[in-house]
Amino acid sequence: MLPMKKVFRKIIDGDEVCTVEICREFLDAGVPPMEILEKAMIPAMDHCGVLLRSKKSFIPQVLMSTRAMQAGIDVLRPYLSQSQEKMITAETIIIGTVQGDIHSIGKSLVSIMLESVGFTVVDLGTNISGREFIEAIIENKAQYVSLSAMLTTAMISMREIVQEINAYPFDWPVKILVGGAPITKAFAAEIGADFADNAADCVEKVLTFKDNTD
Repeated sequence: MLPMKKVFRKIIDGDEVCTVEICREFLDAGVPPMEILEKAMIPAMDHCGVLLRSKKSFIPQVLMSTRAMQAGIDVLRPYLSQSQEKMITAETIIIGTVQGDIHSIGKSLVSIMLESVGFTVVDLGTNISGREFIEAIIENKAQYVSLSAMLTTAMISMREIVQEINAYPFDWPVKILVGGAPITKAFAAEIGADFADNAADCVEKVLTFKDNTD
């Protein structure tokens, strides 16, 4: 069996070409695509966040890692849609990076993992205002929204956006999840949102919310 550390290492190194080649080797060897995500890609991006928070790595290197991870995801995506047994759900989640932040680290992982279990994901992109989140929630009748931030300066914007969403009189309950390198569980609770530590945790939280409302 090919060692998962090969994908992990190449993502950390920001090596797109090798990440793609190794992912294809895994798939040719019969490794389930979700296993590659859960055992290599998610840990790699989590490690990037740790390095960034500890100032052992910086945004340019993390962005290179993100591009390598995205290249790997593009290889896995068709196989995920074939291999995953999806839930029957019409539920939608809106995701986006908050205003003042143009980084999308980890957001693609969240999208593909949520899609793989049957959710409709509307990815608004980066630098998204509170009004844009609210309009997307209304337009898509979304029950969940996930906000991310990579910059500490964007935490102010995240707080304001969460307040806007919580204050809006939707005709249905909307759960808010927040995450990103500078975000903590305490900060999430303080601003009125739920905390997602990583992509897998975000999926687990959304599934828990769904189970509790069914």
